[in-house]
Amino acid sequence: MFILKLGNQLSAVSALTLSLLLAGTPSKSMSQDKLGTVDFKTTCSAEGQEAFNMGLTALHHMMYIPAEAAFSQGLDADPDCAMLNWGIAMSTFHPLWPGGPSQGETARGNAAADRLRGNGGGSEVEKALISSVLAFFDPENGGYRPSIAAWADAMEPVYRAHSDNVD
Repeated sequence: MFILKLGNQLSAVSALTLSLLLAGTPSKSMSQDKLGTVDFKTTCSAEGQEAFNMGLTALHHMMYIPAEAAFSQGLDADPDCAMLNWGIAMSTFHPLWPGGPSQGETARGNAAADRLRGNGGGSEVEKALISSVLAFFDPENGGYRPSIAAWADAMEPVYRAHSDNVD
């Protein structure tokens, strides 16, 4: 029963993602009116912060393609925002979709991870989240499944330290 339900949820997510792609990238009204709101404080500029919250909203809904688009658009306004690169990296390995990322997604995720290695974020939570996504992109992992496990292991202490942060 769980597998069937998960399969239906993934199908619904895929259909929603496709419809959003056909309609364009996530808009502010779509994020706030239809998907809820996110208010995750970052050390980004106001423009970067707005793009980050839109991308994180989509990411929370496993809408990885629109999330990556929002984070990428934010980099145009705030190229020094580490959390936008974190968002791009997070959007490319979509742990709840079947299979692994495509070669293109892997390349974009690795590029974002490389930028993060040079810009580790400002706040404690930013640094912790960046460290966890870099655990996924560690070339020593030996494949997708070990990378997911490394990311999950790295996220556990982040969650414990910041369990009050619902975003």
